Amino acid sequence: RPSLHPMSVPRGPWYH
Repeated sequence: RPSLHPMSVPRGPWYH
């Protein structure tokens, strides 16, 4: 599962 922070991705659904 992609544990990325809301600031890690440019724009889209944040992965928690």
